[in-house]
Amino acid sequence: MNLSYSIFLLAIAFSVCACHGDTDRERTSFNADWQMMKGDFTVQTIGEAGEQLWEPVRLPHDWAISQRPVKGASMKNYGHYPLPGTYWYRKSFVLPEEDQDKLISLYFEGIMRDATIYLNGEQVGRWVYGYTSFPVNLLPYLKFGEGEVNELLVRLHLTKKFTRWYTGAGIYRDVWMIKTNPTHFVHDGVFITTPTVQNDYAIVNVETEISSAASFSGKGLVEAFILNSQDEVVAQGKRVADFRAGETISVEQELKVLKPNLWDIENPYLYKLVTKLKIDEMRVDELETNFGIRTFRFDANEGFFLNGRHVKIYGVNNHHDLGPLGTAFNLRAAERQLEILREMGCNAIRTSHNPSAPGLLDLCDRMGFLVMNELFDSWTIPKGVHDEGYTPKHWDDWWEKDLKTFVRRDRNHPSIIMWSSGNEIPEQRHEKLAQLSREITDEFHKYDPTRPVTAGFNLNKDAVENGFVDTVDVVGWNYATKFGDWYNDFRARPEFKDKPQIATETVSTQSSRGYYRFPYGEPNLNGPENQACSYVMRAPHYGLPPDMELMRQATSPSLAGEFIWTGFDYIGEPWPYEEDSTLSYYGLIDLCGFPKDIFYNYQSAWRPNYDMVHILPHWTWPGREGKLTPIHVFTNGDEAELFVNGKSHGKRRKGEGNTMVKSFSRHDAGSLAKFTNRMIWEDVIYEPGEVKVVAWKNGEKIAENAIHTAGEVARLQLTADRKKIRADYEDLSFITVDAVDDAGRFVPTFNGTLEFSVEGEGELVALGSGNPTDFTPMQGGSTYRAFNGKCLAIVRGIDGKPGSITVRVKGVPARITAEDVYSSVEVTGRKKTAPHSTQFESGEIIVTTEL
Repeated sequence: MNLSYSIFLLAIAFSVCACHGDTDRERTSFNADWQMMKGDFTVQTIGEAGEQLWEPVRLPHDWAISQRPVKGASMKNYGHYPLPGTYWYRKSFVLPEEDQDKLISLYFEGIMRDATIYLNGEQVGRWVYGYTSFPVNLLPYLKFGEGEVNELLVRLHLTKKFTRWYTGAGIYRDVWMIKTNPTHFVHDGVFITTPTVQNDYAIVNVETEISSAASFSGKGLVEAFILNSQDEVVAQGKRVADFRAGETISVEQELKVLKPNLWDIENPYLYKLVTKLKIDEMRVDELETNFGIRTFRFDANEGFFLNGRHVKIYGVNNHHDLGPLGTAFNLRAAERQLEILREMGCNAIRTSHNPSAPGLLDLCDRMGFLVMNELFDSWTIPKGVHDEGYTPKHWDDWWEKDLKTFVRRDRNHPSIIMWSSGNEIPEQRHEKLAQLSREITDEFHKYDPTRPVTAGFNLNKDAVENGFVDTVDVVGWNYATKFGDWYNDFRARPEFKDKPQIATETVSTQSSRGYYRFPYGEPNLNGPENQACSYVMRAPHYGLPPDMELMRQATSPSLAGEFIWTGFDYIGEPWPYEEDSTLSYYGLIDLCGFPKDIFYNYQSAWRPNYDMVHILPHWTWPGREGKLTPIHVFTNGDEAELFVNGKSHGKRRKGEGNTMVKSFSRHDAGSLAKFTNRMIWEDVIYEPGEVKVVAWKNGEKIAENAIHTAGEVARLQLTADRKKIRADYEDLSFITVDAVDDAGRFVPTFNGTLEFSVEGEGELVALGSGNPTDFTPMQGGSTYRAFNGKCLAIVRGIDGKPGSITVRVKGVPARITAEDVYSSVEVTGRKKTAPHSTQFESGEIIVTTEL
């Protein structure tokens, strides 16, 4: 069976247009000039809160990320951040008298969570789920005219046990004020599909919902124009519509695009749809919508196809925080994450386990990422003690509303290839609840019949026996490799021969960037430093090492691909060190965007034509002279040779047993060696100097790399991802601080405290290092400890003030305590590397801002 879908999508954006000839549809940012406070008040008693309790903020805003994590059992899943409580946001604004004939609403892209909105003392809206976007109609409580001040209050409440990870707290996504004519295009009411896509033409269907004013009945004209990337009209159409007072109608149009450029992960070509509404020759409303034309299908035998071409899905799961920024959405921060993932070879994102910010989907459209768009982490049955909020308390009243607004908001994005209804839902254990899964799938199809629905099943046998796999279009498996050759075994069953499969979560191994544990071969976890070993040869009980999953992916041709848990480390879920850590350890990339060793394992597999060699561990080990220090290499080559101080330690060839040897004795090393890009030399004795690896493919040299023993830190080297940014509140520059010796060699053992200063037309936004055990607040301070040679500073410009930003960093003398973090540990003897001196050259970098 083939699940075929021919669609194109849009990221909804409203343009300014003339209405009634003298007024405009407006969609303006409502992010500035807010105040917030945390306190257990009601709308009746909020006036008793002293003015000193209110602090000025600008949205998007995550209150919790600026706080110091507090160790406590009730908050360890949140990374010890003090999330629970009642929060208040307020904003005053004035509207001109000429707006009285407008419909005026606010559009909240995300409030965490259980939000109630008040205008001038009256409740105008409520939304429980913290991840879905929603509009709030401000009529009839608005005031108009000079001196008539409107007071907006937003109350949100986070219970003590409502999540399994860090969610942030606050109005953490954008807010928009939207003004329209009484007769107008309905919000998220445009739906575009392409039932026919061929090389010479594509048929584009546009369905548009229009709401008529209570006093208007009559005829109107709906015009549609499709523009290419050069803003040239390539198709157009018009249709007369009959309006009835106070009702909503739907108008359908069919347009034909000749020789369409297809949206693809390698060429994410976007068109623009301009939709105009006219009454009596007067333009009443106008929308602009970006979209893409493409086809895709899931095949039960051969996997996934995009525009007729087989594509293996190389995906990652990502939670919604943005590292040191917390959950406050920032477009540039999200773009940087995607850029780093693209460098690894990633082509797909699973929005685990909730709807993302609309801006992330816009980026995926523009940058060519596939998206598995997920709605819920749980349904009616709570997951342990962490579901005191939405599930099950609000499920019956809210799930259909959340699903509707979720699908209608996102259904036009070309990047989205499937919806996900849930993740590891406990309902899998109950046969009678399979009907609920079917109802949810049907509800998705009600609002979007063009895409398949999946869910991430982790109780594989229960999901099969209780009928859950029959309720979704594509079966999603979490950690199925732990059941052996599950993908092929499932495919071989006659009753499932037409059911496509995808691995919705895989691997789940843990590591700390630049940290290695000896003696070699000890488990990744449970060491005295609360860090996880970067050799990554072990996995939690529910997962398997990446090499094993890579083998299963390569030998399961019917599988569409995988989503690794996770792309980036995230805040919260610091298992197994819940008491002493704030971050997860699962990422291929650390919280600050610094790749871990496992990143290069996947780069060598997912980018087979990118010639590379990565060597681990680092080679700065004072005190380890003469001790066994195994070397691992990741390469896209099929053969590699290791040299230590010029002496060859022999070659390893892909497919031969000695590439994996006893380190993976739990598994079939011989079979594994055929599919992994990891090559191992276990018998290397440490001696300071140079480690070099040369790689070949098909007998030709393709790459080489060398690492060296570093000396004492001589200076701090600063590198900005972008040295020119916009002079506004949103754009950011991410500055990496590397400790280097007098020869410019990276010093991977440096963990000293650094002090940052910023001068000029900019400000310091956040600091971080990717160290899971560091409880220092990532915002609000000017000092932070490096972790294994690295630190990160994030700066931004000042809105409307172009100029330059000078960022300086220097070492801070500090006492060495038992809590100091080092890059290695001898398990048996608890031997630590020596601390570095703070007598070294400070670093400086200049970033310019422009309008």
